[in-house]
Amino acid sequence: MSSSEKIFSPYSGEELMEIQFLRKEEVLNKFTELNLAQKEWAKESKEARIKILQSFNDELIACKDEIGKLISTYMGRPIRFSPNEVVTAVARSKEMIERYREIEQEKIVDGNRTIIKIPRGNILVFGAWNYPVLTAINSIAPAILSGNGVSFRPSSQTYFMGQIFEEALKKAGLPKNVFQVTPFSHETTKEVVQSKNIHALVYTGSTQGGRKIHEWAGGNFIPVTMELGGKDAAYIREDADIELAAVNIADGAFFNSGQSCCGVERVYVHKNIYQRALDIFIEEGRKL
Repeated sequence: MSSSEKIFSPYSGEELMEIQFLRKEEVLNKFTELNLAQKEWAKESKEARIKILQSFNDELIACKDEIGKLISTYMGRPIRFSPNEVVTAVARSKEMIERYREIEQEKIVDGNRTIIKIPRGNILVFGAWNYPVLTAINSIAPAILSGNGVSFRPSSQTYFMGQIFEEALKKAGLPKNVFQVTPFSHETTKEVVQSKNIHALVYTGSTQGGRKIHEWAGGNFIPVTMELGGKDAAYIREDADIELAAVNIADGAFFNSGQSCCGVERVYVHKNIYQRALDIFIEEGRKL
């Protein structure tokens, strides 16, 4: 039996959409389709993959303002900042292309040995809602470039990003089923993660969720990459530029509506400048 989840705007409370989750069997069927398509994709040349990712970047930039409006609607970031995430993500993707150009697919060690780099297969990527473009493209771009397929499980709160990625990659010429959006419920996650048809996993989310996924994936001996919660600190020394430090720390604490993995969450200030730094920080916070 399939389940669903209703999504609401974080600032207006308005109901925006209802996501229908795939059943476990449907997810596993999509994995099978992806693995078949990935075997053909792995045969494509390096330049062919680069060309498709370049077109994908162009497609994202072309609709950055539309994506920005959706980000603001679904996760609450001020609209003046939202389109910039697309620009930053595409810049990251372009940098990955340049790094990929430098990689040797085959390296002869000596007369008897050659190192050959081959794709892993199906990369399961969990997207995060606070940076729905950037956190996902960090994994999707290198996976596609290196001949892998991607099963993308976007955050429910920013589910629209899966549809945008899928459409942009289709327009860019990526073969069918190499990239798939696979919405499944939290209750289904354990069985999905334990599937033998996943060959690597990338998760951005809570520490609690990361612990569970790491445990579930452990028995398959696959690479697991995670970006989890932190408790990032800032320190203002006695000889610091107090105003510069306090203003930047306020930005670090409150940017993106405070929803950043590296957001400043605690501040140490030398006792001799404590009150001055606190006053500036409070003033800046009120402005924001």
